[in-house]
Amino acid sequence: MTSDPGFSDDDVARVFARASELDVQDADEPAAPGRSLTPSDESHGRLTLAELQAIGAEAGISADAIARAARELAVGAPAAGFVRRRAGIPVAVGQELRLDTPVSDAEWTRIVVRLRETFDARGELREQGAFREWSNGNLHASLEPTATGHTLRLRTKKGGAGEMLGMVGGLAGFAATLGVLGHFADKPKAFVIAAMMASIAVGIGGWQLVSLPRWAALRARQMRQVLQSVLTDRARRLEAPDVGAADDS
Repeated sequence: MTSDPGFSDDDVARVFARASELDVQDADEPAAPGRSLTPSDESHGRLTLAELQAIGAEAGISADAIARAARELAVGAPAAGFVRRRAGIPVAVGQELRLDTPVSDAEWTRIVVRLRETFDARGELREQGAFREWSNGNLHASLEPTATGHTLRLRTKKGGAGEMLGMVGGLAGFAATLGVLGHFADKPKAFVIAAMMASIAVGIGGWQLVSLPRWAALRARQMRQVLQSVLTDRARRLEAPDVGAADDS
């Protein structure tokens, strides 16, 4: 955003959120909360970088952090992530990042290194024409070409989660059937077996209800970290284009 055309309300929120994160990383202490933002009349409903930095100064956010966040915004931003659920419980998550310029071989190598570090997994690399992929079990990262650049997609699913949730439903149904049989056929043993099946279903279901949301939150956070590192790397290279050109040559 070297021409500084101004920032929309959505851009302002993203810049301040990221700038706060950068300040926390730099100072290793919580950043001060920002105040409500009102678009500048002079910029036709948009705030300039200088205005953002002035507001940030009042909120305790450094001008450098705001400038860095604005540069990251200029090179792209992660799209909204997705969560696939079964019975209301997350079983798969994903994130994606659209980049307006192509990803070089050197940049893809850096992305793979970041993936391996973040997920603590070596993974496997595949190439098919212009498509590239890194995968480790159910965890996949794909680099797909677009008209002007690339889209980096990260996705994973919890292995066996669907089967376990299906088992819970089956056990619950079996317990209910035995309970009805025990009631109408006057078979006390059926009640005992039904209670056992119900207890097992509750135990498995309770564990899935607790563990799967935690797993999904962790994986989504790790994916955002990877995508944010790509943006940060690109923003730094905008600051030093000669160094970036040398690295990617």
